[in-house]
Amino acid sequence: MHFLYVVVSAVPAQRKLDPNAASNVVCDKSVNLKQFDINRALLSICGGIQGQIQKCQGAPTSTTGVFGGAKFTAQPVNQGATINVSKGRWEAGIFAAQAICGTNGFSAIFPLGTSNGNLKVTMGSSGQASVAPAGKPVAPKAVQKTPAPQAAPALASFAQIDISKLTGNGQEASQAAQNMCPASLGRDELQHRHDIAEDAELEIFNPAIAKATGAEKDTLQCQKLRNKILKLTCEVGAAKAKGNTAKAEEEAVKLNKNIGLVNECGGK
Repeated sequence: MHFLYVVVSAVPAQRKLDPNAASNVVCDKSVNLKQFDINRALLSICGGIQGQIQKCQGAPTSTTGVFGGAKFTAQPVNQGATINVSKGRWEAGIFAAQAICGTNGFSAIFPLGTSNGNLKVTMGSSGQASVAPAGKPVAPKAVQKTPAPQAAPALASFAQIDISKLTGNGQEASQAAQNMCPASLGRDELQHRHDIAEDAELEIFNPAIAKATGAEKDTLQCQKLRNKILKLTCEVGAAKAKGNTAKAEEEAVKLNKNIGLVNECGGK
């Protein structure tokens, strides 16, 4: 059986992610990084995978991502392969490894992500000082498993805004999504959150559903619907922020449909 787990905390070891997203994880306790730096460094590989960029571009044979004190290094396990890892697979692997190592450094193997085989990844120190803003918490406040979690900070990763594991009806999922995608974030961050929720749908939920059967499959499908509510809520907000009323109304229709479908899930 295949189960889908997600990390929604600044301390990933508190909750598991997809157990297949990283293997051979070895923690380096001599390195302790700031989550603020990690969140930004993970989007800096391959010259940047923020926003609408959904995978590593340019087919590099190795790549690094650095922000403040954090540094990611990735290279194919098989010599001669090039890197084409998607944002969803990349984030899932990082947070699976962090579920074990927290903010300590680590080395791990991520499945696939290259033109031929798996990806070897390390998270370590860049040798630079953290650039976390003074007077602000380095790590986002842990999101509790409640119907209405608080919004994660800007430049959020999917693990920080995920609502799929919440129980309850469609209206409760909608409220949780609104908390994660308030209009105050602005159009760029709203679009970013839409993009990573959509990537999770394609890279995490769809493959897990394809492998599952019976009650497990039903549960995963309901989790996917909650993620759609999150994705569409962010998209409606981004469209409104851009002044695109027609797009906002179009996505709102889809949003309401998915709210109704979650109601049919029976709280799974």
